[in-house]
Amino acid sequence: MNIIFRKITIENFKGVLSKREITFSPCKTMILGANHSGKTTTADAAYWVLFGKNSNGKADFGITPMDEHNKPILHLENTVTLAIIADGREYSLQRVRKEKWTKPRGQAEEVLSGYTTLFFINGEKYTEKDYKTFIDSLISENLFRAITNPEYFPLLKATEQRQLLIKMVGVKSAEEIGNGNPEFAAILKSIDKQDVKAYRQLLSYKMKELKKAIEDIPGRISERKAEANSLLDDVVQLQGAEERIAEIDKEIQDNQLKMQDCSIVLNKRFEEKANIRKEIDELRNKEREIEKRYEDANAEANRNTQSAIRNAESKVNAIKNRMQSEEFSMKMHERSIEDIERRKANFRKEWQECEAMEFVWETTKEICPTCGQRLPQMDIEKLVHDAHERFNTAKANRQDKLDNEAKELKAEAERIEAVKQNTIKKISELKIELADAEAELKKVQETPTVPILADYSNDADLRKLKNDICTKHEELAKIEEQRDTCADETIKQLTEANNTLSRERNGLVYKLTQKEQMEKCKQRIQELTEQQRTLNQQLADLEKQDYTAEQLELAVIQDLQDRVNELFPTVRFKMFNTLLNGNVEPTCILTLHGVSYPNLSTSEKIIAGLECIEAMCQFNQTFAPLWVDNSESITNVPQTTSQQILLVVSAGEPLTVINETI
Repeated sequence: MNIIFRKITIENFKGVLSKREITFSPCKTMILGANHSGKTTTADAAYWVLFGKNSNGKADFGITPMDEHNKPILHLENTVTLAIIADGREYSLQRVRKEKWTKPRGQAEEVLSGYTTLFFINGEKYTEKDYKTFIDSLISENLFRAITNPEYFPLLKATEQRQLLIKMVGVKSAEEIGNGNPEFAAILKSIDKQDVKAYRQLLSYKMKELKKAIEDIPGRISERKAEANSLLDDVVQLQGAEERIAEIDKEIQDNQLKMQDCSIVLNKRFEEKANIRKEIDELRNKEREIEKRYEDANAEANRNTQSAIRNAESKVNAIKNRMQSEEFSMKMHERSIEDIERRKANFRKEWQECEAMEFVWETTKEICPTCGQRLPQMDIEKLVHDAHERFNTAKANRQDKLDNEAKELKAEAERIEAVKQNTIKKISELKIELADAEAELKKVQETPTVPILADYSNDADLRKLKNDICTKHEELAKIEEQRDTCADETIKQLTEANNTLSRERNGLVYKLTQKEQMEKCKQRIQELTEQQRTLNQQLADLEKQDYTAEQLELAVIQDLQDRVNELFPTVRFKMFNTLLNGNVEPTCILTLHGVSYPNLSTSEKIIAGLECIEAMCQFNQTFAPLWVDNSESITNVPQTTSQQILLVVSAGEPLTVINETI
């Protein structure tokens, strides 16, 4: 895709009031003017009509023109029209921003409530989405900015620059770089499709472990040498130790035979004493059986007495509980009798009231309730007669009821009195039972606990057993008096001698083990020395592999850096940094003549940016107009495949457009 700007028309945009038209040369156009004369406005207008942002990539920027008091000039349409040629086809792109005015309720004047934007392609109105789709079909915004602004690529982060450059040149594999190099081929075979960096990290870990193991070995050898030296003096003194151990074993065996001869005599006497002690034990068991028989009988008698006391106490307590229950019933009966007496008093009062009732005629009933005149005498007499009859009937009914209540009270009183008398009788009987039970309890308590059997010390069998036991003890004492003190002393001396010999033997055996330990120390020193040689060789082999892998890694790095730098005439990129520990880390540093981009002059920065743009254009086969700001700082702008639009600061001059052809 090759895009060329043909003409731009700006109306009421930023500092441009009314209308401004600029026609571009397909090769190079210079826009000259003093500061604030509208050079940057032209670039902003071009970016805005394409992407809705200014040349710095900001969507929110001051589009509305300002008056001399720096106040926005309203009621204007902001319009930019850009005529372009894309791969030989002409297009007219237009973006129009209109103000939206509304009249709030309760206010006399309209207020600015927002903006709306219209989009046109070749005079035809488009939606915003379709407009963006069309622009993207020509070129994406990111690519357009990258290949139209010389500062865009150099100011990207190092990681982003690196990604773009690697995308342009690609990355060769370690196998491709190592092809034809026998050492590289051997290391690649060891790596086996693993990343070189990861392989080196594995080697680093292995070498670290080996170095640690090698560092530990001298100390371990020194420890074993010191241990062997400490054992050396004892080992020198061990000459004839094995012969002396054999002599000691022979002496101990001879002493044991002598002790066996003495033990025969002692064992015979020991057996006699053991038999007597056994007979004594048997006699004591029989003695204990007789004593236990007496003790069990006495215990049984005591248990029977205690059981009789408990039974008597239980009987007394049971009678007392029954008496308490009957006494409680007695109280309840007395309360019932008191209640009946109160009811009798109330009854007598009510009976007297009934007897005292007399018929009384109310003369007011002789008056007619309707007319208010006195009723006829015959009617009055009939009323009096009927009322008197009703009174007599009611009084008789009440007297009958009271008679029935009197009979019930009498019957209830008689019943309760009978129950009361029965309770009094039970209490009297229980008192007699309680007295008998307490007398029986007192009798049981006062009865002493007398053993059923006599004291066992008077038992004839028991006395005989005690005499037999005394006789056996006398026999045992006689045997003890006949003790062979000579044999005992001989055994004691031989035992002490054997103990002394055993201690000497143990000391010699311990020293012999020290000799074996010294031999083990020497053997271990030899093993550690051999292990040290083996580990050193392994470390050397790993270091050689790491060096070869490092050279392969550097070759891959150098190849990438060389192929990147082949894209540019003078610009160079440093793609890797070498750290103090010898490792490398990826980076991306742009330099020109050995100077990094931040330290370049303005003209050198422009040259570096143009070279980056040319390389990206060639890689993407996409070309778009180059905007070179501050181009007055460079004498000759390098030629590029893309159209160039140079913004030149010219003091005191109005905005001037110069088109050049090559």
